[in-house]
Amino acid sequence: MEANDMDKQWLCKHGHVLGAIQWNGNKVPFLLLYRHAVDMGADDPEAVDVIGPVIGQMPVRCDICDQVRTWEMTPKILAEFLKTMNKGERELVEAYLHKGHVRKTNKIMNRARVEK
Repeated sequence: MEANDMDKQWLCKHGHVLGAIQWNGNKVPFLLLYRHAVDMGADDPEAVDVIGPVIGQMPVRCDICDQVRTWEMTPKILAEFLKTMNKGERELVEAYLHKGHVRKTNKIMNRARVEK
């Protein structure tokens, strides 16, 4: 993977590169997670192998120093993610957020099962 001007390295606290932060067309950041941490201070840094983008929140362990760093979903990232869902999926998320309304939650969840 070649880094471009829009990439920012995502580092553990000891400076090992765990991934690259990129921005989509809506200027929402996402993390491209590397399979193995990269020590850029090494004489011959390892080639980068990208696992893929991280969706949501995920703890990532540096396989060089064993330090753990968590990629967190910001409200902006969450809003962008919700935009990718269809109407039924968004209603289901809304029902989970309003668990106090058990009858409405069950109705929406049952409707979502039927629509699949």
